[in-house]
Amino acid sequence: MTGRNARGIIGVAIAAAALFIGISLREGVQQDIARLVSRLGNDLLFASYPKELTPEEIKGMIDLPEVSAVAGQGRYTTILTPESEYRITWLDVSPNFPDVLRLSLAEGRTFRPDDGDVAILGWEVKESIFGDRSPIGEYLEGREIIGVLAPIPSDDIVREGNNRRVLTLSRPRLEGGGMGRDDTARFRYFYIRTVGSTEQAERALSNLYPDLSIISIATFYGFPLHDISSLNQVMIVSAIGLLLISGVLLAILLSLATLRRTHEIGIRRAVGASQARIFRLFLAEGARISLLGGGIGIGAGFFASMAIGSGKVALSPLHGAIIPLVLIIGLIASTAPAIRASGLNPADALAQRDLFSRGRWSSMTTHGLVILAIAFAVGGLILVANTLTASRRQIDSIWGDIDARTLLIRAPSESILLKPELTLEDEGLIESFSGIELTVPFLYQRLPVGEEGRSVAVAAIGEGYPDLHLLEIVRGRDISREEIAEGSSICVMADSYVEKEGINEPVGRSVNISGREFKVIGVFATSMTRREFPIDIVIPIAHRDLLPIGECSFFTRAKEGANLDELKSEITEAFKVRYPERAKVSVSSIDAFRAKLAAFFNGAAARLGLIAFVAFVLAVGEAVSLVRFILEQRKHELGVQRAVGASPLRIITFALRESALNATLGTALGLAIGLALTPSVLNWLFLYEPPSPSAVVVASVAIALLISLIGAAPVRTIVLSSPSDLLGKGRE
Repeated sequence: MTGRNARGIIGVAIAAAALFIGISLREGVQQDIARLVSRLGNDLLFASYPKELTPEEIKGMIDLPEVSAVAGQGRYTTILTPESEYRITWLDVSPNFPDVLRLSLAEGRTFRPDDGDVAILGWEVKESIFGDRSPIGEYLEGREIIGVLAPIPSDDIVREGNNRRVLTLSRPRLEGGGMGRDDTARFRYFYIRTVGSTEQAERALSNLYPDLSIISIATFYGFPLHDISSLNQVMIVSAIGLLLISGVLLAILLSLATLRRTHEIGIRRAVGASQARIFRLFLAEGARISLLGGGIGIGAGFFASMAIGSGKVALSPLHGAIIPLVLIIGLIASTAPAIRASGLNPADALAQRDLFSRGRWSSMTTHGLVILAIAFAVGGLILVANTLTASRRQIDSIWGDIDARTLLIRAPSESILLKPELTLEDEGLIESFSGIELTVPFLYQRLPVGEEGRSVAVAAIGEGYPDLHLLEIVRGRDISREEIAEGSSICVMADSYVEKEGINEPVGRSVNISGREFKVIGVFATSMTRREFPIDIVIPIAHRDLLPIGECSFFTRAKEGANLDELKSEITEAFKVRYPERAKVSVSSIDAFRAKLAAFFNGAAARLGLIAFVAFVLAVGEAVSLVRFILEQRKHELGVQRAVGASPLRIITFALRESALNATLGTALGLAIGLALTPSVLNWLFLYEPPSPSAVVVASVAIALLISLIGAAPVRTIVLSSPSDLLGKGRE
């Protein structure tokens, strides 16, 4: 039985290997988080409050018996210093902030409660401004420097930003063109050291401030690893699904084994073997296949995990549960065939070895298991197809029809060095490159609206904008090239802004922007531009005087065949020469944006797809095996038909009918399973674009036809055999 059991062993082995790898990857992420948390301690919580709290209000937290210390973090204030050409972010903190966050010092001392205008520099700030010399005792914007933080590793997302900050005990503010001091320190974010159970501390803090949002530091560290964790969960769930499918395949193998070994079972029963012994025989067969496949799978998974982890495997107690899980599934799958085998009457078993001569129940059960295996596999394939379709649609809805050759040139989002202040004059520099085909300037600024502190994000777009297809217009029309050239007082508006402002029928009405009226001609949906800049309204660049301090960026399109990497490097170097001692400009390609967004969805689909494909191959293999068994059992009958003149087509039709029955019912059930699970899977992966049901149905029909044809493949042996061969070998 080794050859026939090979499919069961392979199925269990692949499922066990996938589960081992998935658990290893999950455990690796958990170990990374644990390593990061160990730097701060498990007794640390992060909390935020809707409004700023004064030190007196914070004292209520500190007085709780479940709390040992509270460090406050206030607002960020970015100060531009033209004298030193640096862009420095000052952070208002409480005196114990470095101690609670366990920020070590490279030199100097930490804060004291009675300190005045003093500051502690982040390592990158010190390196950029003071170089190799010690800044202790010197002054920065009128504040004495008392310490320098030691470098913080880049993977430490909770603390790493302090490398580029200046910590101060009170929020700096601009006063008469210089720096002033706000003696009333207020904080919205808190790092809280607990005493005893963090759960008890959370309950006590929530009772004190019901609106306080609290998370553990491990959760905080887990945020940037969320995508990776989700992909690992997809793999684990998929592997468990494949393990269940392998259980179904094992049940099919043992069901066919029961039918093939009818005569053997009859002999065993005739010489005194009890029903319990026959039951144990088949149960042991299933356990043996499961354990052998599980052992092979764990070995393969271990070496694969070593390759993925560069020689290291992150082990956990969950790995130890794989073999018991495999064994349980194997025993459950073996139970029904074992009961059927042990229940055979010895006389009937010796006299009747035909699949169809022992009642319909055995045949229907085997067919049902094959149909179930096909259904699970097809359901998995449908989920993969729906995930890929939905992700492509969502990416298209975000990025629109923007050409892959489009580049976005802008100032970097974060840098100690001052940002290069790009202007419209820089358009000439960009157009001087031979690889550039089109350049479109883009000005962006938030403008106040009304007296309630509200604002509107306005963008002014230059000529060439219509050629880039930046925005997806959902109502009305877009701004034309002629209207941009003429400087028409028109605009297009974001659908989210329309909804937020409760504007009915926006197209055709006028909107006031800084005292100037603009006619709304269209409404645009979420797009690449909308994602990168929270734009509410787009106007022609002729009205740029409304955006006096707007941030300038450029969309540019490369010529066909241009090397984007070389072009990005050339542009970066050219701007570095134009803006010396400033941060480098950011040059990003649309392909890079798309690839980053698609990586997560493709990763999930790849993990799910690999498992579904393996399940599909195994299920089709069992469908072929069932048809082959039926043909073997009916060789004598088919030989008689051939001898009396039956055409090969009649035998082929018979095999196709048997195969098509399994394929059609299995695919139909798989279609139902796939469509039923699709909403949950898409929601899990943060996708909102459902696939087209008609396309899924068409694909399912194609899958059913494919399975039908492959399943009927064993008929080739019957057709090529002579009637005498069939009659001579028809009975085993």
